[in-house]
Amino acid sequence: MSPSPSSVALCAPLEYIRSFPDPQTHLSISSSFRDLQISPPYADNTTPPASLVRLRCMVIDTTRGEEIVPTGFRYVDKIELEDDGGNVEQAEWEERSVIIVEDVDSGWIRENLGMKTERSYSRYILKLYDPTLANSLRSTSLLQCVGIFYPPSDPSSMVRGNSVSVEDHLASLDMEDYLVTQNGDEKLPTVHVLYMEPLDDLSLPIPATEEFETLREETLRYLTDGLSGDQHAAEWLLLSVISRIHTRSPPLGRLSIALSLPTATTHVPPIFESLAQLLPRFFTLHTSLGYLNNPSIKLSPISDGDSLTKGLLQVPDGQIVGVDMTHLSEGALNEGGLKNLHALQTAVREQKLDYTFPFSSFSFPTDIGFIVLSHGTPIVVTDAVVSVLPSDSPMQHEVRSGESLDRLRGYIQHLSSSANDKEVELSPTLSETIASDFSAWRKENVVQVVEGDLGRRITLMRLLTLSLGEKHLTEELWRRAVKMDKERLSRIGAKQ
Repeated sequence: MSPSPSSVALCAPLEYIRSFPDPQTHLSISSSFRDLQISPPYADNTTPPASLVRLRCMVIDTTRGEEIVPTGFRYVDKIELEDDGGNVEQAEWEERSVIIVEDVDSGWIRENLGMKTERSYSRYILKLYDPTLANSLRSTSLLQCVGIFYPPSDPSSMVRGNSVSVEDHLASLDMEDYLVTQNGDEKLPTVHVLYMEPLDDLSLPIPATEEFETLREETLRYLTDGLSGDQHAAEWLLLSVISRIHTRSPPLGRLSIALSLPTATTHVPPIFESLAQLLPRFFTLHTSLGYLNNPSIKLSPISDGDSLTKGLLQVPDGQIVGVDMTHLSEGALNEGGLKNLHALQTAVREQKLDYTFPFSSFSFPTDIGFIVLSHGTPIVVTDAVVSVLPSDSPMQHEVRSGESLDRLRGYIQHLSSSANDKEVELSPTLSETIASDFSAWRKENVVQVVEGDLGRRITLMRLLTLSLGEKHLTEELWRRAVKMDKERLSRIGAKQ
């Protein structure tokens, strides 16, 4: 009994491809693999060459251009041409695009997906045979792709002829620029992409409407534990992590916050560790003076003309960054430190990141959440500073199972969907109430009240509505948002 096409494609993908009748097109091969609906394993350092793999990744460098290869050598790394009387010159050639990607999953996501906890490779070279697809990709795009895997190898063996090398042949045609392998690429594995699609969120349980209030309270308890018993700060944190950009000009919807710890104590609550267990995309940025001044640390991407060096803030939309400033001491920032601080502040306040090239720079929009942790007021300006008041009584930290955490993760994932955010509606009557309250607020306060203060309260109301599973803003929720903001301001006043 002969093996099924699915078995051949999974175990011997190149053999499956060779079974196609000529002429083979990449689109027909890609469609055939997609139609089989097979689930190949994730790549790691035990994967043999020419294996079919899955990869979950983020694009970090689209500037590598194209390679040109003989049509008959798709999906392979070692290309050997026989020079038997001039047939090399008669070969048909085609382009393939080259991009660099990064493994995007870590921690509990890898466990849920059945991956090895430790990454075997952090970056990969992707080679794409569909120019339309390649041109649609941008830096920080999240992808899931299926392709043929090759481990890192010596670049001298990647493209080679028996009598006439591909390099020499391309040079004779003034096309040597099509060989785009850069220094260091030999250390990266390669995946020849058969097909790809946007990376979907994990299949976590979607809460029913009647569960929202219970899940909200459970999530608040979890975050309160991480903040040493401060439920008020925990509620601000919850609303911050579910916020997303819903309007671009100017960028509105994100709620960046600074959790201000008492200056009289060196205690740092384990809130970032708690967030790492809850959120699918979270990392901690440690911003000591020495770290910011370190010449090897780049928060924004920079290109040398041939390749792009990833910036630490070059992350996908929806990422939450915990900025740890609890170790920041007095001192001077050097030129690199000032650039890093400027990149961080621009990303927090303007939701954009600069990409620097040899003769120019460009700003690209972002959608990143920022949680700043500091003793006292931080040097980075956020939408709101929230004073954290730890409980005086010893905390009893609740140990949660993976299943229990998955319920909270599903709640957060559902709320942070940008589509959900756009569904919240503001009625004309409520708009009038808000305008009247804002006018009264300005008259009552000696300290200048600006439109940004109003925007913060409206954002709070939207996020409160979402966190409760509602789609309509109400006056009750507006009053609740105002009360939250007033308590925050009263804490700041009490500290001064």
